[in-house]
Amino acid sequence: MSEKEFLYQMRMHIFQEADEGKDSVTALCKKWKVSRKWFYKWTKRREKEGDEGLRSKRRRVPEMPNRVPEEIEEQILNFVKGYPTYGPERIEGELKSAGISIGHTGIYNVLKKRGLNTAKSRLEWVRRLSGEVVTADEITRDKEKAKTNHIEANYPGS
Repeated sequence: MSEKEFLYQMRMHIFQEADEGKDSVTALCKKWKVSRKWFYKWTKRREKEGDEGLRSKRRRVPEMPNRVPEEIEEQILNFVKGYPTYGPERIEGELKSAGISIGHTGIYNVLKKRGLNTAKSRLEWVRRLSGEVVTADEITRDKEKAKTNHIEANYPGS
């Protein structure tokens, strides 16, 4: 028996007892460890829809009004293929000059959703798209090289 079916059966038992009228609503709710608020919600649903109203409801997938349309998403990704080091603000400026109006936060959200929110990840993505093989040795070598990239200075800007 699935969880939803179990809940439906439990609610049916509660209402069978409620229909018998032996116990008060408060006593029933204490016995079944259900709040009275939920009992009355189920009562309204049962009056409106019958016993099927006691089944668990499926929630509708929310519509996101600020979501970037798929065709603009594709245009952003095509632009990033050509210029993977550009950040969201620079991409916004370049796309505006091409006639595509989208804010830098929308661009960032598209990149974040695809896991391309850093320049490094975009560069690796372009490498994979072009078929260039990156070995584990190259990655560890780049990490070691980045560790020794420190410049000793007495103060910032010197």
